[in-house]
Amino acid sequence: MRRACWVKPAAPAWCLPPTIKPPAAGGVRAQTFTSVEALCASPAVDVVYIATPNLLHAEHAVLAAEHGKHLIVEKPLAPSTDQATALIDYATGQDLVLMCGHTFLYSPPVRLVKDLI
Repeated sequence: MRRACWVKPAAPAWCLPPTIKPPAAGGVRAQTFTSVEALCASPAVDVVYIATPNLLHAEHAVLAAEHGKHLIVEKPLAPSTDQATALIDYATGQDLVLMCGHTFLYSPPVRLVKDLI
């Protein structure tokens, strides 16, 4: 794998607005993008991790898939079952990996740790 927009150790590609600089990471060189479209069009990116607002998940996932990128999408995968099914069908037809990630932010053990801190 060349690079993924979410993999920190392997020189990540960050998708940030043009006014925000990527985080300094001890000499790690990061390629930056000023739009989702530019990130998806980049041949240097193999995988796109989508953690945008929920209503944008399907739109960004379709854009990335149309550019042949493998996908990790935070839940919900899409705002509707029909959109999720269409995305799954498209990714499968293009032989792309599509994974739905999830967050433990609201799980009881994580909330307990937060309360303890």
